[in-house]
Amino acid sequence: MTFIVELINFLTLFEERVPVGMILANPRKGTSKFLGFAHKNFLDLERRKAIYQRRESPIRVQMSALHKAYQYFLDKKVSSNDLKLYDPATFMTHGCNCTWLFMILKEMGKVHEINGQGTSGDPFWVNILPEERFLAIFRILYELSKNLNIRLLFVLL
Repeated sequence: MTFIVELINFLTLFEERVPVGMILANPRKGTSKFLGFAHKNFLDLERRKAIYQRRESPIRVQMSALHKAYQYFLDKKVSSNDLKLYDPATFMTHGCNCTWLFMILKEMGKVHEINGQGTSGDPFWVNILPEERFLAIFRILYELSKNLNIRLLFVLL
């Protein structure tokens, strides 16, 4: 699948599992609240940013950057340190983005649990589950048909 198709699938699942206003418990302490999206334009997927609140500060993170990290570490163990090395612009700039990615992946069913203590000697880490690509294609086609008000007929042979 192309990057854009995979990104649409990722965003669709995110919107289903992490509704605006949802409060997620951080693995160590505190909470993060999903406030919504900046750049909601369906055709401007590359610039779409999630806005979440940690403590009193709203934080913006590009969904395509989270998706790229997810795809890069798909079916692997990844720690917050790995994320910071992989994409410093996203994950070093604001360390909470590492935890946010792990929490949303858990809500999306892409990881089972968040491990570690969130310290330099024991960073948070997850095992990202393999993607079920066949189902992902049908999810994308279904969502596109909803957005375009078209009914599609799927026949499984």
